[in-house]
Amino acid sequence: MTLQWTAVALFLYGEIAVNLILCIPFISAQRWRLVFSWRIWNWLSPYQNKGFFTMIMVLIVLFLVGEFI
Repeated sequence: MTLQWTAVALFLYGEIAVNLILCIPFISAQRWRLVFSWRIWNWLSPYQNKGFFTMIMVLIVLFLVGEFI
């Protein structure tokens, strides 16, 4: 597997892992509320949109590089 497809696969596996963790039924709503009220989320919130668009651009560039090689 080439480098770009390895990066894409790791991104997608990470996304699947996060979604599965969020779907775990034995973690109570109060515990999730506690986790999402951490101050780190307020610190990261200004960068979330930029990070999302950066990841999308990296995936697009990797796709285009893979198409032309």
